[in-house]
This record gives sequence, structure tokens and C-alpha cells, in this order.
Amino acid sequence: MNEIKLRGTEMKAKFSQLCKKKSLAIAIALMLGGQTVMAQEGLYEKGQIQLDNKEYKAARDTFADLVQTGSAKQDAALYWLAYSQFKNGYDQRALNTLSQLARDHSESRWLDDAAALKIEIQDENGQSIDVDNEEMKLYALNSLMNSPSEKSFGILKKLLAGNSSKQVKNRALFVLSQINDPKAFDFISVLAGDSTNTQLQEEAIRVLGISGSEQSMTQLINIYRSSDNEATKIKILHSYMIAGQSEQLIELAKLESNPVLKKQAIHLVGVMSNADVLLEMYRSAEFKDFRSEILHALAIGDGAEALLEIVNSEEDQQLLTEAVQKVGISGNDATAGYLAKIYQENDNSEVRKAVIQSLFIQDDSAGLSNIVKTENDPVLKREALQKLSLLGSDESLKFFDDILNGED
Repeated sequence: MNEIKLRGTEMKAKFSQLCKKKSLAIAIALMLGGQTVMAQEGLYEKGQIQLDNKEYKAARDTFADLVQTGSAKQDAALYWLAYSQFKNGYDQRALNTLSQLARDHSESRWLDDAAALKIEIQDENGQSIDVDNEEMKLYALNSLMNSPSEKSFGILKKLLAGNSSKQVKNRALFVLSQINDPKAFDFISVLAGDSTNTQLQEEAIRVLGISGSEQSMTQLINIYRSSDNEATKIKILHSYMIAGQSEQLIELAKLESNPVLKKQAIHLVGVMSNADVLLEMYRSAEFKDFRSEILHALAIGDGAEALLEIVNSEEDQQLLTEAVQKVGISGNDATAGYLAKIYQENDNSEVRKAVIQSLFIQDDSAGLSNIVKTENDPVLKREALQKLSLLGSDESLKFFDDILNGED
């Protein structure tokens, strides 16, 4: 008996180490359906929207989750995590995150931005930092916003054609976008359409998106229609998302014949939380081959209610299973009771496994323990038991403690 209790103590210790439930749940959620990359992109774009809306606490949590997933954009996620930590007043944490970025991603294109953010944080805390040539250029660029446009335009154009760092050139493009001169806009538009210089093109497209002006949006759609470069078009789709142009994204999602671009547009419509539009797309024959992407878009765009509508009406077992999985990813606590109802009313084992997975993602120990207690199918019972053992909640610990101590 003492040996059993000792094992129980060891198990509790292991459970306690797994109590970082949110990160674990997101990591599992992102692996579902073979759509890891798209899900990570969803988190990244959602974090960008939160930053644009000055929702710094929410952005900090989003980028922290993204860092935990081991995203391909790990360096970018670390930079924006540091930025949101700084905006929340956690200066030392931000500096630690920037140090991690420099240590783990020594070749990252975000190092220039990280260095500038580090200077800003240290300056705010009254720390003495040597001014280097790069920083001098950045201050000089800021001063150009108050200079006559004719003079500023010539300096900026020359700087963009030179060998300055990415950070300096990006800043130069932003300053250029603030100049009230048609020549400046025309120059940015040319860069936005020039796929031979991908670094400047990406930033020029982003600057037009940040501008959000009618003129900028028109220029972006003109470039989109005239370009045959898939990468350029994807950048423009992201720029429309940054500009909050959901109607244009919806139109492109409907009209686009390229499946890669169509999927990307659907994905971004989801990021912008247009659940009603996505539900309409799902029901349309035009999007029959893209229903899995629509389900994913609903999951990352807080479309829990739309997903439940699909679960209620979907007859295709594969799509029904995917919809149930995505209910879990949507993270809506109100769906937990509904998941239990789905489990009781559907005898398809794959659907039931999807419910178990969704309950796990939502940290629903009560729902999982109820399945363990009532399920007669050993495969499903084992599935629920395994997921319950990973949660590390007080309820799951008590459940297993009772088992280890021989209680029913």
C-alpha cells in the first residue's frame, strides 16, 4: 500500500508539471487536421489585430501562445511578445524576451527591430546607451517628417536605393508614406508592384495597408489584378486584413480561382471574425471544396455559434468530425455542455473521439471524467482517460487520487 501511495505522489508531481494547460491545449489544437501552419498564422494575425486595437494584454497572451507552439515565425512572435510586454509595463520581461530572440535566432531579420525596441525600453528607464550610426539615421528620418516634402522625398528615395539596413529602409518607407506629395505615393506604389525587390515590396504593400486610404486600397487591388505572382498576392491579402477591409477580402475569396489564394482569403476572413459570412460560404455550393478551410477559419475567428449550427445540420461524417474538433479550438466555454450532448446523441466513434479532443482542449475535466465513468467502449474510455490524465486540474487529480487509493 505504501508503494501505491508513493506512486500516487509521483503521479501528482508529474501532473503538476503539466498544469500549463493553456499552452498545451493550444499546441494540441494546432495539430488537428494537419493545419498546423494555418493555425499558427491565425494566431499571428490575431495578435497583429490586437496590437492595432491597442489590446496589449490580449496580444501578449496571443504571442506567448504562439511562442509555445514552436511556430515557423518564432522570431517574429518573440519580437511582438516583447513589444506587448513593454506596452503592458513589463520592461524587464520584454528585455529578457529580446535577449532570447537574439540568442536563439542570430540570423533573424527581426534583430534590427529588436535592437531599436531595446533602446526604447532602456531610454524610458533612464539607462545610458551609446548612440550608433544606425540610431542616428532613425532620428534623422523622424526629422524628415517635419521637413519640406520636396527635400524629404529626394533624401528618402536615395536612402531606399542605398545599402542601409532593413530597419532604416522600413522606417524610410513609413516616413515617405506620411509625406503629402503625389510623387511619394507613386514611388511607394511602384515598390509595391516590384516583385524583384521582395524586402521593399513587402514593406511597401504593408505601408499601403496601414494607410487604409481609398487611394491605397485601389492601388493594392490594381496590383493584385495585374500580378501573376502568388507571393505578392498573398501579401496584398494580408494588407487588406491590416486595413480592416473585410468586404474586399470577402469579394476576393468569392472570385479567386487560385485555390491557394482562395484558402488564404478565407483564412483572413476568419481572422477578422466574419462568422456570418463564413457560414454563408460554407452553405454555398461555390465553396463546396473549401469547407474544411471555412471550418478552420471559424475556429480561429470566434465562430463557435456558427460551428454549432454546422454540427447540427452537417450529414457528412468527415466534415461533422472536423466541425466538432474546431468547436474545441474556438475556445468558447459555453460550448462545453453542447459537446456532451453531441457525444450522447452521436454513436459514430470518430465524432466521439473529436468530442473528447475538444473537451481536452477546453480543459473540461468534468466532461472527460463523466465519459470515463459512463463509456463502455474500451477504446473511447481509454482515449478520455488519457486526455484527462494530461490536464492536471484539481478535479482530474482528485479523480486519479481516488483510483490510486482504491476508491470507486
